[in-house]
Amino acid sequence: MASNDGKVLVSAMLSKSARPSTSVALGGSTGGSGSASVAAEAADDVHRVEYLLASIAMGDYLAFDELYTLFKNRVFGLAAKLLRDQGKAEEVTQEVFLQLWQQAARFDRTRGSAVAWILRIAHARSVDRIRAGRRSGIRDARYLAGNHVIERDTVVEDVLLRADQSKVRAALQCLSPIQRESIQLAYFSGMTAQQIADRIGVPRPTVKTRIRDGLIKLGTELAGSGPVFAAS
Repeated sequence: MASNDGKVLVSAMLSKSARPSTSVALGGSTGGSGSASVAAEAADDVHRVEYLLASIAMGDYLAFDELYTLFKNRVFGLAAKLLRDQGKAEEVTQEVFLQLWQQAARFDRTRGSAVAWILRIAHARSVDRIRAGRRSGIRDARYLAGNHVIERDTVVEDVLLRADQSKVRAALQCLSPIQRESIQLAYFSGMTAQQIADRIGVPRPTVKTRIRDGLIKLGTELAGSGPVFAAS
């Protein structure tokens, strides 16, 4: 099955069903029949999931539909807990099920249960998304600082306006007073490097250096505080 076909299939599953919730969808009720029946039900669930993965590996659409119904809430719930962003969690959920469709044949029961394998994929995808956000924040700040001449507030806006503003305010407090002053004048007051230099009485290249160094440190601080950019 081609990658594009898999994407179409997963998108169709997501569009036809209600938005995932964080409630548990696998395992059924735990009341009424005692611990023995609950254990038997859990064992049946495990065998069923293994069967579904084997069927999906052979291109069975109905098996994929059933697996999605069983696990959509658990995968979304795990992603949402780690990412703390519903939109990103939905994207990760789609990526997880696309991977399950494409790589179901890779499941190896000798290395753990099918349920654990699916949730490990969801966890790994979520962590990858977090790390990607952090790397992007650092790259943005370093690129802007190293490749642009700061003449007015637009360069700083590229870094700051896209970020979570509460995190920006906290990160600004980690800068040195002279770095913070230069960035605030450029961002909040819209002043050019020359205007800032005239106001605080230092050479223009010094202002540009302070802003550049401050942006690099700001990007690092934002990346260390979690996902850098606010949801759009």
